[in-house]
Amino acid sequence: MKNKFSAEYICGLSFADETELFRTPAEVIAGESVTLRVRTAAGAPVTAWLVTDGGDPQPLHHTGREARFDWHTLTLRCPEETLRYCFVLRIPDSDQAVLIDRLGSRLVSGFPEQPEEPAFRLIPGFHVPAWARGALQYQIMVDRFASASLANEVRSGEYSYVGERVRHAKTWDELPQDGDYRVFYGGDLQGILDRVDYLKSLGVEAIYFNPIFVSPSSHKYDTQDYRHVDPHFAAGGAVSEDGLLPEGTDDNRMALRYRELTTEETALETANRYFAALCQELHRRGIRIILDGVFNHCGSFHYWLNGAGLYNGKVLGALDDKSSPYREYFNFENGMYESWYGFPTLPKLNYEASEALCEEIFQIAEKWAKPPYSIDGWRLDVGSELGHSEEFNHRFWQEFRRRVKAVNPEILIVAEHYGDPSAWLQGNEWDSVMNYDAFMDPVSYFLTGMEKHSDRCCE
Repeated sequence: MKNKFSAEYICGLSFADETELFRTPAEVIAGESVTLRVRTAAGAPVTAWLVTDGGDPQPLHHTGREARFDWHTLTLRCPEETLRYCFVLRIPDSDQAVLIDRLGSRLVSGFPEQPEEPAFRLIPGFHVPAWARGALQYQIMVDRFASASLANEVRSGEYSYVGERVRHAKTWDELPQDGDYRVFYGGDLQGILDRVDYLKSLGVEAIYFNPIFVSPSSHKYDTQDYRHVDPHFAAGGAVSEDGLLPEGTDDNRMALRYRELTTEETALETANRYFAALCQELHRRGIRIILDGVFNHCGSFHYWLNGAGLYNGKVLGALDDKSSPYREYFNFENGMYESWYGFPTLPKLNYEASEALCEEIFQIAEKWAKPPYSIDGWRLDVGSELGHSEEFNHRFWQEFRRRVKAVNPEILIVAEHYGDPSAWLQGNEWDSVMNYDAFMDPVSYFLTGMEKHSDRCCE
């Protein structure tokens, strides 16, 4: 029979993390006191130590017992710089110790003198908006949520995209198929507004909107204009049924209805006012708003590029002439712009070459954070890939945070990132990340047996 207090038993019941049960307060500024705790098996003959970068190990003090656990505590001053730390439990008469860090607890040989990755971090001044902690968030792709008005829906044959004409789905329940980014179901902002009671009944505290800005696709990650909500989502300011793309051509300069809706100020401003009304009602009902910021790349229809000729006579796009003020927004080689992963519909933005581009994006982020919209958060699409170097990436997001937090200190900044996002979570860039590796991927594998972005079964 194993000794009750074997190393394995002690390790299995030892725990700490970065929640307020084990660190109080969870957020702290330099010079303030912070209390750290670690939990061990009740009665286990161990001593608990705090191990930090560049300092001597400090003993924790036994401060009480609750049911099956003993608690060990240490209070210290928060330093000026980020403090990496872990806990180590000494086990009497054993050459093993228990190491506790962000991976949990595990047995190690000897006594670690420095925290290893992934260590806990105490970051002075790091603050995540209180409303976002544990908030129930509901994701909405507007085109597929609910339709309330037929006025501005995308019409079949309205324009051409990637070599084929777009179409309206025959029925709301039509199943997706290849090329479905050219198929529209007609969901709109009024459809959301009509169902706020339903969202409240679910306990929804925040809505994360997939991209809502002007775009020729149904997914809308190929932005045509960051300054305006897509008028196809709004019920007011509709134009006539006339003006569809004539038969026998893919030249979108002749797609009069699409041009009017997406490039004329009247339709664009009407859509913005419609979204402002939705924002105000959601806020009145206690629901926060997070928008998708697709700033790594734009779309080939964007007026900066004018790839479809929609802005002829209004804007000199980067594809129109080398003298375009937007030419430096893109990286051209042999007459072709760089694109994200080789998709020509997703031109990659060349931030390093243009301070004007950086400033435009900062102003766009501020615009939607201010009244009459006053959004509560930005979700940053492929946030770690913006720019052409990680060094620039960090500088950009640091300034982005400074600018939007100056508008609203409680705005949430959450980014898409695969892998270890620690470098972006040091208190001066992002507040959090979408947890693909630890949540979405394993859950989707479990439910479908398929790999993300693949038709291949997991082995």
